[in-house]
Amino acid sequence: MDSSDTDIIDGFVRGKKKDYDTISGWIGTVVSSMVWNESISAEDIVSDTRYKVLLNLKEGKFRHDSSLKTYVQSVARFTTIDTIRSHRRATEYEFRARLEESDAEDPLEVFENEHQLYVVDRILNVIDQKCIVLWKMICLEGLTYKEIAIRIGLSEGAVKTRVSRCKDKALALRRKIE
Repeated sequence: MDSSDTDIIDGFVRGKKKDYDTISGWIGTVVSSMVWNESISAEDIVSDTRYKVLLNLKEGKFRHDSSLKTYVQSVARFTTIDTIRSHRRATEYEFRARLEESDAEDPLEVFENEHQLYVVDRILNVIDQKCIVLWKMICLEGLTYKEIAIRIGLSEGAVKTRVSRCKDKALALRRKIE
C-alpha cells in the first residue's frame, strides 16, 4: 500500500483542497477524453464520479490492488460509459416516441414505418457518434453550417464535408441493411 495514496484518501475524505484537486484532475482527464458530445455535461459526470469515489473510499471499497489514480480513473471511465449509454437510450426513446405518434392505420403504412424505424435504429447503433451529434445539431436544434462550425471550432467547409461523409456512410449502411 502506497503511503501517498493513503494520504490522498485521507485528505480527500476530510475535504482537503489539494487532495480534492488531485482526484478531480484524474477524473477530469478521463472524462474530457471520452466526452465530446456537447449535450452531455462533462461537469456532471466529474461530479457524479467524485461522489462515487468519495462513498467508495469512506466505505473502504478501495482495496489497494492498484494505485489510487488507476482506481479513480477506472471509476471515472465506467461512470462516463454509463452516462453516454443512458444519453443514447434517451435519444433513441425520443426518436421512437415521435415515430409512434404517426396516425397511420393502413397495415402497409404501419409496416413501412416500423421497417424505417428498424433501419434508422441499426444505422444509429453502428455509425460514428460524431455523425449523430452533427445530425442532432442540424435536425433537432436547427443550426446552420456556420453555427455548427462556430460551436465545434471548425471551418464551415469542414462541417459541410463531415455532413456529406456522414450522409454517405448512412446511405451505405442503409443499402447493407435493406
